[in-house]
Amino acid sequence: MKSLHIIIILSAFITLTSFKTKATFQSNTNYTITSINPNQDDKAFIGKWIQNSHSPAAKKYRASSILEIDFKKDYTAHFLISKGDEIKTIVGAWSTKETESSIKIMGLNANLENGVILEYIANGKDLSVIHLSKGISDGKMLLESGDVIFEKTSK
Repeated sequence: MKSLHIIIILSAFITLTSFKTKATFQSNTNYTITSINPNQDDKAFIGKWIQNSHSPAAKKYRASSILEIDFKKDYTAHFLISKGDEIKTIVGAWSTKETESSIKIMGLNANLENGVILEYIANGKDLSVIHLSKGISDGKMLLESGDVIFEKTSK
């Protein structure tokens, strides 16, 4: 009788933990990001965003190497990244909620409620986590990281 209870409990646990949605990077590593708790406001981010930062001060921010972000409905994101003379597309993930990676890298005190978190591997081995805050200018929603600004395209 006890073994039947244990089997039922283990079966329930395995069933409950198998419902995670995963987005994997296209890189040499096996790093996986798990999307958590979609937010109703997430659909405002879906689509292409282009960097609109021409300030020399913007170059000191990690987000300055991202030329374009294409947020997908499945919480993946395609990044057009500039690295020196090379421009390449990388697949990563996005979330409007804290993730294990964002907490680990940015710390527990990061204010992640206003905006979106990007997680991607640019160099094939190290995870990059960037928080873009939501802002409004001239009635348009913008995403900002320091002096780096992204505007949504109409396409």
